Amino acid sequence: MGKENESYKWVMIIIACFFAIIDMSTLSIFSMTGGEITKQLGVTAEYANSFGPWGSLGLFGIWSVGQVVGFLLGGPLYDKIGFKKTLLIAGICLVVPQFAIPYISSFWTVWFLRLVQGLCNVAFVPLVVTSIGWFGAEKSTLAMGFLIGSLLAGGTIGNFLASLSAYPGNYYLVGVLCVISIVLALVLGKPSPTAVGSTMVEEEGKPAQEESVGLGTVLALKETWILALTLLCATLMLYPFFAGFGQFALENGVTKSQLAGGSLALTILFVVCAVISGAVTTAMSKKMNPLKAQSAVVMTGFLIMIVGSILMATLGTNGGFSSWFISCLVFFPLGMGVMMPTFNVMPPLVFNPKVAGTGTGVVTFVGNIVNWATPGIWLGLVVTIGWKGYWFLITPFMIIGFFLVYNIYRRA
Repeated sequence: MGKENESYKWVMIIIACFFAIIDMSTLSIFSMTGGEITKQLGVTAEYANSFGPWGSLGLFGIWSVGQVVGFLLGGPLYDKIGFKKTLLIAGICLVVPQFAIPYISSFWTVWFLRLVQGLCNVAFVPLVVTSIGWFGAEKSTLAMGFLIGSLLAGGTIGNFLASLSAYPGNYYLVGVLCVISIVLALVLGKPSPTAVGSTMVEEEGKPAQEESVGLGTVLALKETWILALTLLCATLMLYPFFAGFGQFALENGVTKSQLAGGSLALTILFVVCAVISGAVTTAMSKKMNPLKAQSAVVMTGFLIMIVGSILMATLGTNGGFSSWFISCLVFFPLGMGVMMPTFNVMPPLVFNPKVAGTGTGVVTFVGNIVNWATPGIWLGLVVTIGWKGYWFLITPFMIIGFFLVYNIYRRA
């Protein structure tokens, strides 16, 4: 990679991170202004969330349906029309609802716009694949550390932006930032200088793989389903964790002020761990096949999360801030912060460059396919089995995830 490309990769990751932050800010600011929006629509919060299983298709949950569909569509769009045009589509899905919703009094129109705004996640696969292309297989985990950290930080930043002005002014403020993020991507964004795919990690002298012919080839590849099921195991515990850890804290002796401060600290530590994980994986990739190094780090993350979930079920249920914070620290920043950024580098590296986007989209879609329902399902189980059972119940998914990634490690 030339000197110009070496420096420009940081411009690209800044663009990607800014978009990720603003994307998640639109989600969190909708939650923060939910009371004003339901009042504007003339409905109660109970009615707005009364559609679908566990309210998953209501005004607040429908965004996740659009998100999952966006994951699936983003890959093929990237392969067919490239980075900028796909980001333009994502930008339209992001910006139009952000400025339109405050003007609308029809419940179902706003419901539809929430679905459309979720579709802005067609940008996820292009951002991941392009970042990998700019940083290369060995250093891309560092880029993912910043990108995944930005996605998480976006929720916290959105809450902060919501506090700067009353509705709808705060909504428009985020809308302006949405426009800026898209303009930056369209004006400064450049396609990756390297074709992203399995060719980045194949050993020299190894016979080239047969050219992929499209979606059928992706679906027939064993690695597609290993990675998809691994991600599914992660998200089956990831979204219940986000949905439940606050309620879990308040019911186990943590005050609201302690929860707010602890949550901010955990978010910052997650970003730090994600970046460190990327740096460690980068160093390991210089000594072995990058895919093998990434698999080793992801397996380590799963092992730490297994310990963390057991701590949540035992130490965390003892009550008090220290018990809750230590349990969350092991499970979230140390476990998830190590595993998630590195895992997101792996899917593009197992596919032929011609279908790297499509393959990554399929993996991301399958891995997130139940996101819209998991919080409601799992939190409903808390009533029946209690918090101790809740945390023990998600532990097997991390064990399965560990062994699925071990298959990739052996084959790399």
